[in-house]
This record gives sequence, structure tokens and C-alpha cells, in this order.
Amino acid sequence: MTTGVRVCEDSSESVCVCMTTGVRVCEDRKCDEFEKMLDDDVTLRHFTDWMDKVVETFVIKPTKSHPDKIINSTRKFLLTWSTFTSKVIRDLTIGSAPSFGSFHILHLMLEQYLLHKTDLIQLEARMNATLAMIREDCCQGRHPYVES
Repeated sequence: MTTGVRVCEDSSESVCVCMTTGVRVCEDRKCDEFEKMLDDDVTLRHFTDWMDKVVETFVIKPTKSHPDKIINSTRKFLLTWSTFTSKVIRDLTIGSAPSFGSFHILHLMLEQYLLHKTDLIQLEARMNATLAMIREDCCQGRHPYVES
């Protein structure tokens, strides 16, 4: 299935310059991997594994030393991913691609998976921040339920 990812990659250059996540997937050969998966007709598991690698590369690794920035990073990534995939869908529509229906269904599945994945990342970040505040309060003897 040919998707027009390359065409979209060129037309989204302005997004690529403005944001440091998502569309820059193409620089790390992630677009090549994605196109190869489309050509090889792989299972959904391969696509979700690929998506996990993309999230790891563009959300988790860059924020590892700054956990307080992970929520903002996931938001930027979601925005960039949405922009990028919308441009692919647009190009497929304009070109009357026969693969539009298949790609659209795959896009919807990956979008839902990505939302689920980023929600879990944000939830974990908020949970860790809350636990850190509780630990800090406990260590300073401010928590009424902790015996000193």
C-alpha cells in the first residue's frame, strides 16, 4: 500500500522546523520503517510496537532528565502526529489513492493507541509528582498519619 508519506514529509517541513517532536520521525528512518510495514502487510502488533518506539524516541527519552516536561512533550507530540497524519490523509484524498480506506482505518487505530499510550505516560508523570510531594511531606513530619 503506497501512502504518500514522502510527499507529506516535504510539505510538513514548516511543522518540522517549529516543533522538535513527531514529524522529525522521518530523520530517524521511522518513516522508512512505516512504509516498509505497509508494503510487507504486517500485523497490528508490528504497528503498535513501531508506535511504542516512536513514543520512546520522541517523548520519553528527551524528557528522561526533565520529568516535569513530559506532559508538555506528550501534548506537542500529539499535535505534531495529528498534523503529520492529517497531511498524509489529505494527500491520499487528493490523489484518489485506492489505499485510502485501509490507511484511514490504520490511522484511526494508531491514533487511539497513541492517545491511550500518552494518557498512561501523563498519568504516570502526575502520579510520580504526587508521590514525591507526599514523600517530601512525610520526611518533614507534616503528614498527620505518619508516626515519627
